[in-house]
This record gives sequence, structure tokens and C-alpha cells, in this order.
Amino acid sequence: MSGLNTLHLESLNHPHEDLPDGMKMFAQLIIEDHIWLQTLPVESETDGKSWKLRMDCTIPFQTSTFCIAFLRDSESDGTRLVGHTVIPRDTVLVLAELKRSFESLLNTVNFDGPSLKLDASFTLTNIQLARQQDSNLRAELTQAYNGMEPKQYIADSLEIWLMHERILLGCQESQERAQLMDDLGDISMKKHMSSGYLPDLNQAVCLYADALSWLNNLGTSLLYRFQQLGNLDDLNQSITQLEAVVNLTPSSDPIKPILLTADGHPDQALWLNNLGAALLNRFRQLRDLDGLNKSITCIEAAVDLTPDGHHNKPLCLHNLGSAFTCRFRQLGDVEDLNKAITYLQGAVDLTAHGHPDQAVRLNRLGSALMKRFMQLGDLNDLTRSITYMQDAVDLTPVGHPDQPLRLMSVGNSLLNRFKHLGDIFDLKQSITQFEAAVNLTHDGHPEKCNMLSGLGTSLLCRFVQLGDRDDLNKSMTYMKAALHLTPVGHPDRPLQLGRVAQPFYHRFEELGDLVDLNQSITYMEAAIDLTPDGHPDKALHLHNLGSFLLARFKQLKDFSDINKSMTYIQAAVDLTPDGRHDKASHLNSLGSAFSYRFKQTGDISDLDKSVACMEASVDLTTDDHLNKALWLNNLGTCLLHRYEQVGNFNDLNTSITCLQAAVKHTPDGHLEKAARLQNLGMTLLARFEHIGDLGDMNHAITYIEAAVDLTADNHPSKPILLGSLGHPLMCRFHRLKNPDDLDRCITCRAAAVDLTPDCHYTKAILMHNLGASLSHRYEHLGDLTDLEQSITCQADAIGRTPDGHINNPAQINNLGANFFRRFERLGKLEDLNQSITHIQAAVHLTPDGHPDKPARLNNLANSFLHRYNILNDDGDCQKLLHSYTSAACSPSGPKWVRYAHKYQPSSILQAYTTAMNLLPEYHHLLQTGSLVRDAAAAAIAAFDFQRAVEWLEQGRSIIWGQLLGLRTPVDNLKQS
Repeated sequence: MSGLNTLHLESLNHPHEDLPDGMKMFAQLIIEDHIWLQTLPVESETDGKSWKLRMDCTIPFQTSTFCIAFLRDSESDGTRLVGHTVIPRDTVLVLAELKRSFESLLNTVNFDGPSLKLDASFTLTNIQLARQQDSNLRAELTQAYNGMEPKQYIADSLEIWLMHERILLGCQESQERAQLMDDLGDISMKKHMSSGYLPDLNQAVCLYADALSWLNNLGTSLLYRFQQLGNLDDLNQSITQLEAVVNLTPSSDPIKPILLTADGHPDQALWLNNLGAALLNRFRQLRDLDGLNKSITCIEAAVDLTPDGHHNKPLCLHNLGSAFTCRFRQLGDVEDLNKAITYLQGAVDLTAHGHPDQAVRLNRLGSALMKRFMQLGDLNDLTRSITYMQDAVDLTPVGHPDQPLRLMSVGNSLLNRFKHLGDIFDLKQSITQFEAAVNLTHDGHPEKCNMLSGLGTSLLCRFVQLGDRDDLNKSMTYMKAALHLTPVGHPDRPLQLGRVAQPFYHRFEELGDLVDLNQSITYMEAAIDLTPDGHPDKALHLHNLGSFLLARFKQLKDFSDINKSMTYIQAAVDLTPDGRHDKASHLNSLGSAFSYRFKQTGDISDLDKSVACMEASVDLTTDDHLNKALWLNNLGTCLLHRYEQVGNFNDLNTSITCLQAAVKHTPDGHLEKAARLQNLGMTLLARFEHIGDLGDMNHAITYIEAAVDLTADNHPSKPILLGSLGHPLMCRFHRLKNPDDLDRCITCRAAAVDLTPDCHYTKAILMHNLGASLSHRYEHLGDLTDLEQSITCQADAIGRTPDGHINNPAQINNLGANFFRRFERLGKLEDLNQSITHIQAAVHLTPDGHPDKPARLNNLANSFLHRYNILNDDGDCQKLLHSYTSAACSPSGPKWVRYAHKYQPSSILQAYTTAMNLLPEYHHLLQTGSLVRDAAAAAIAAFDFQRAVEWLEQGRSIIWGQLLGLRTPVDNLKQS
């Protein structure tokens, strides 16, 4: 029996760049592709070019060859393999017998690597191993095995290997040899469990392998080594051995009927459970669904075969619950999750307090309850989840390898409760738990990526809640790190891609940079491509991608974006079964998409669909749910839009009711409180404009002022809220003519502009609104400085607005109107020319049929009229008449008639014909009579008597029809 003692390594070409100053050297003994033993790193000897390392280990009896590898460790250059050599065991035996050391030059890793000479010393133990049955073996093992604490087991691994060889060579009877090997393997395994010393685990595997028939123990030890080292070959061999235990039938070997499974064998349930556990571990590595189903079948059989009260019952129940949890995560069937919780609860209930596995089982049960809460939204599941997970953390000693994982589980549960109830304390505690988990976990740990992304998600939620940009930046950093640690092909890669998209989207919402929005879309598209159909995360990814595309549509007005958005969100709705709490979220987003498409197309059916989706979202959400206020707010806003289109006063009142409920459901301190107060205020303003109740106006200003006061100056929503407050103040100024309201309006809008970054997309509209309010003050007070500032603001707004933007025509028209005002004040022809240039551009950009086109044509005609009066250019006369002609479908129609009389009498009958055709729709009763008389007079003057009679008859019919429309039916009078 040989032992490897001392290794002396010398560099023959010192110094060398691969051996930097200050480095340390360590060695690894490698047997059958496994690292059998590793030395501690040592510094060089005094000569600076040699190292002395001690192995002091036994080479296993069955080993034919082994490898010794040398690695250097440097703080500046890291760890690197510098050389290795393969040594046959026969050579060692010869050298040891001759008392000579083994000398060799190491194989180099690189062709220009250092030349290293190895001098290794071995020893040989001369033991006479009898070939006959050793009658003392059983007695020695029994003495070592029974009645002793683990730390008292055979202390020297050399003695275990000595016993191993004695059994192999001295015990020829197969059943006795297998039993002895199994007992000795138990000793080595328990010694490893006590000390954590890796060679003891390797010895146990070797012993069980030699006890060929004890396949279950071999499979179990290989499974345990896989769990420690992560070598997939160990796992596959474990399954092979355990399947043999379960499936092989007895043969002529006299030991097999005892060692291999037969129905009714007392260990059958244990073997089935072990096989199921191994298959479950392989599923977690390879996502082999067939293997998972086999795992469930095996463990279900184990549970059925294990009587109540048996000490293995909790273990089997726990493993079965874990397997059903994995299948739920793969397929999304809630029934699997219900079964998982039932079995895991059974395992927890049967586990005695203080049992080593109690914390594991509590944590697993809490995790399953959290998953069911995420599916069904039952707050009781959430509360129980946090309780069980916190109990698991409390039972876990500091430094335990599972401590970070359990901290992460508690962090996830607290984060979800915050999302449901909005308690900021839960969010802060969640961040604390995730930070502790991250700090306790090295980068190579397989769950480090989930800890980082969980911390990033919590920080992102706090940013959304409190608006601290530092939280957003940290969130993005952690999310990127999580994605970096998740390799391509890993099953969690889609999840991490979906999570890292979120901070980019929120940074876009804050700063308005489309690069961030496009990046979030790219990440989410990749997440969807990698998520298989049927996966429970598929609907969430589709929903988020649809939301991001909708946001891009709002910026660029690209209809392909909104159509794709609605396709993705509709798919998310269709994939989400009724009863899942996120169904309401998907319906709400779909309603938002319908609403925005309506704003572009004017199709009222889209608006009706929007209302229907949002009503369903509200109906599906319980009053205690955090998102109830959000859904109510969105429904109220959508109803307001429909009121604005259809004019149904019930929609407006219902909108106010919803928005009032949204404000009521939003707790003080919630970040959205200000936005919901703003929405309520703007809706009350709309009702004021409908019925003129000054109380609605005053309440509107009060609510929006409260929203402004609740929002910090550095919050990204502050400029929008200030801009919103300016609108009702302007309306009240128009109603009461109180100049203080106008001054406050300008102050608010100026502050909104100052607080908005130059790169933000809202800067243009805020500048334009400020210019409009300055223009109003100029008209009220006549201060030319206000008009000059108004022109500057509106020109700046146009410069910030991209070509093709929906606001372009209005902004250009208003700037043209301001140039006209300055022309009226100063009389400069240059201002009049600028007015015409801008209003012409606005008219050109305004599509036919747009409600503002007639007014812009009228403005253009007015400008041409003034220039004609100055220059007497017939071209201007033709242009002003053409503009009035085009605007005839508006109240500017009579102006066309008036100016046709003066400047182009030949077109007078055409003007009156247009006006008479539009008379029933656009003229009031008092205007009708004078227009009909004037039109008939013009026809008579032109000797067109037939047309004069037709117009008089048409006017009489219209007037009588309007008069009859004002009468109350007699039946109604009688009823009253």
C-alpha cells in the first residue's frame, strides 16, 4: 500500500513571467478525473525558485495511474495551471520499495512556460494481507461502528483504506464482503459528514462501488457528491445505479435476491424515493420533463409505500412536493402547485422541532405558497409564506451555506407583499434581506444571479415609490450583473432578460431618452424568443413587451408599434386563465392600448373596448389589492375620454366617481397619490366646462395644488403637475378675469419649463403652453415684453418638436398668430410675412377634416387681408378668398360672403351656395334669417330669380324645423 508524502518543485529557468514575485504554489492530486486532494498554497523557499508541499495521503489500492497538477496563485495575476505529470502506480511501488523518490520534468501548459522539476517521495506499508477469510474483520468494524460519536470514528483515513484492502483480499464470500464494504462505506461517509473532509467522501464512493450489490448506497453517495461538487457525471451514474436497484430482477447471484428490489422489500420505498430525488436533481440541471414525470411517479409510489409514523415519511412528502413545484414552474398548471403545497405542508407538520431538515422544509413550503399567491392573489397565502420563510431563516445558523438562499426567499416574499399592499416598510425590509444574501454569496454560486436581480427589482420598486434616482442606477447595475452571471442557454436566461429590461424602461420614463426604451424592447424580445410556449412567464413577458411598444408609439406615432403592442397584450390576456391575479393587469394594459389607438384613428369602437377592458380589470380586483386604485384611475380617465368624444354626461360623472375612489384607495405617501389627485382635478375641470359650476373649478385647482405640494422639486413628475395646474388657473382667469390667476398660471408653467431637462420630450409642449399663457397676458395687459417672450417660447417649442409630430400644426399656427399680434402692435411688414409663412405651414400640415383646419384657414385669410390692404397685391386677394372658401364649413363662412362682396363679386353666389348648403348644421336660429335674406338678395341682384326662390323656401323650411324642435310635445305637457 503506497502513500504520497512530500512534493518538491524547482524552477529551472527562474525568473519567469508565469511565476511572478509574491506568488504561492499549490498542488492537486487527480484520480479518475476527480480532484482527490488539494494542498494549501505555500510561498517559495528562501532561494525564491523552489517550493515544498506536503500531501500526506494514501493512493487508493485500485488506482492504476494518477495525476499531480501544480498551480500558482498570485494576487495580481490570478490562479493559473503551470504544469502537471502522470505517474503509474506500479512505478511508485518499485521506487518506494527501493526507497527512491520520483523525479520528472512537468508537462508545461504553454510552449514557452516555465521548466519545472518535480521530486516526489512515496512510502510503502508492508502488510501481510491474508487470502483467507479474516474472522476479525466483522468484530473490528462492529467495534468501530456501534455506540460511538461521529468524531470518534476511525480517525485516520489510512486505517480505512487498510481495512478496505483487507476486505477485498481476505473476504471471498460475496454477501459477507458486500456487507462489510457497505459498513465501512457508512463509516467513511459519516466521517465526511462530521468533518467535511473531501477525501473521506471519495473513499465512501469507492467503498460503495466495490460493494457491487449495494447499488442504492452507491447511487445515494454519487448523488450527494453531485450536490457537493456539481459534476453531472456523478448525477447520471447515481440515476443508473438507483434505477438498477429499482428495476433489476434477481439472477443466479445468491446475493441479488437480498440486495436488489423486489416487491415487498422493506427498503423499496427508500430506493424509490432516492431514485425520484436523483431524477429531480437532473431535471433541475437539464429541464428533462420526462425525467421529472418519472421522478413524480417514483416518489408517489414511495409515499404510498411508507406507512404513517415512519421516519422517512416527511422526507418522501417533501421530495414529492418539490417535484410538483418544479412541474408547476415548467408547465404553469395550478393543480400541480396545489398538490405541492399539500405534500410540503404534510412534511412540515410531521417534522419535529429541531430536526436538521426543518428549515429546508419550512422554506420550501413558504416558496410554494408564494408561487400560489402570485397565481391567485390570495393574501392568506402571502402571509403564511412570509411566516414560514422567516421561521426558516431564524432556524438557520449564521454561516450556514443555505443562509443566503433563505434570506433571498424572505426578500422575495416581502417584495410581493409590498406590491400587493404598498407598505414601504416591507419594501425596505426586502432590500435589507436581498443585500444580506448578495453579500454572503460568491459570484460563482448558481443563485447569485437571482439574488442580484431580486435586489435590483426591490430597488426599482423603491425608485418608483420615492423617486430617488440613485435607486434606479443601482437597480440597473444589479440587473446587468445578474444577466452577466446567467450564461446563454441557462433556463433562467429569459427571466433575467425580462428583468433587466425594466430599469431601462423606467429610466426612459424619467429622462425621455428613446435609446433606453429601445434597449428595453430589445431585451424583452429576446426574453420572449427564449421562453417556450406554455411556460408560466410567457404571458408576463408578452404583456411587458406590449407595454414598452405602446410607450414607443406614444413618442413616434408609428402604427406598427401600437398594432404589435395590442397583439402581444391580447396574447397575454388569452394565455392568462381566469382567477389569476395578473389577469386584471393584462386587461388594464389592453384597455390602455385601445385608448391610445382611438386617439389616433378616432374609431369610437376602440374607445368602447378600452372602457370594457378597464371595467373588467376593476371588477377582477379586490378592494384591498394595491392595484385597485390604479385600475380605478385608468377607468376614470378612459371614461373621461369617451365623454369628450360622445358627450354622454353619465360618462363624465362616472369618471369623477372612479377617480375619487382611486384617490381614496391611495394611501398618503404613495408616489401615485399626486398623479391621481391631478387626474381628479382635470376631470372636475371638464365638468366645469360642461355645466359651468364654479365649485368644480375651485375643487379642480385645490386637488392639483395638493398634487404639486406632494411632489418634490427633483421628482420627474413635478413639471407635468405644474403644467397641469396652469390650465385650470387659465380657465378661471377667463371666467373671472382675476389677473392673479393668470400670473399664477404663468409662474407654474415657467417653473415646469425650468425643472424639465432639455433632453426630455415634454420640454416642447411645456414651452409652448408657457408661450400661450404669456400671449394671453399680453392681450389682457398689453405688455410687449410678454409678447416677445411668448414668441421666443413658441419658437423654441417648434425647434424641439420632431417633424411629423402631431403637435406641429398647432404650435406653428400659434406662433404665426403671435407674429400677427406683433404686426398689429408695431406695424412691421416682416412680422406680417412671418405670420403668413407660419400659418401657411400649419394649414399645409393639418389634414382635411381636422376640426382646427377652418380656424387656421381663417387666420391665414386674415393675414392675407392685412397684407392686401398694405400692398394691394391681387395675389394676396386671391389667396385670402381661397382661404375663406376653404374655411366655409366653419363660422368663418359668413366672412367669405362679406369679403367676396368687396374683393371678388363674381364669387358671391358660390359663397352663398356653400353657406346655404351648410346652414342646417352650422347656423343658429337667429343667424338663419339674415343669411337667407342676404343670399336671396344676392341672387336677385344677379338676375338668378329661380335660385332666390329656392333659397327663400329652403330658409323657411329650416326655420320652421328649428322652431318645432324647441316645442315641448303636448303629451309631455299633460304628463307634467
